[in-house]
Amino acid sequence: MLLSVLLWSIYTIGLRWRPPGLSLLSFLFSIAVIGDVAMLPLYLAESAFSRTVVWTWQAIGVLAAVGLFSSVLAYIFWNRGVEQVGARVAGLFVHLMPVFGALLAWLFLGERLFAFHVIGIALILAGIYLTTRKTRVALMPATD
Repeated sequence: MLLSVLLWSIYTIGLRWRPPGLSLLSFLFSIAVIGDVAMLPLYLAESAFSRTVVWTWQAIGVLAAVGLFSSVLAYIFWNRGVEQVGARVAGLFVHLMPVFGALLAWLFLGERLFAFHVIGIALILAGIYLTTRKTRVALMPATD
């Protein structure tokens, strides 16, 4: 988990070095190809020594939905958000993932919301508000 957070931070900060003129879709495609090539040996090893996927229309549909929504669109929106507000501000909004996870599980899966969920959501929202609001700093006159 810590390695994942570190790599996501490096990715987010590294977005500033995306070559100018390279569209977000081309950039995302390039990263996906690099990731696929890096994962290919692991996929082949697992296929050789383990059970393989049973390809059904349902499996293909689920894979397409995850690929489109959780991967392609999420990366496009994230990259665009970082481009608009910068890595420092965008990084704060990563903390909304557990908020949406809890709320979507409650709405669609019938999970229960407990007090600790509500308190956690309130703390996350308060933290994002406090770190993104524009404040006026009152300067006190210098006294000698």
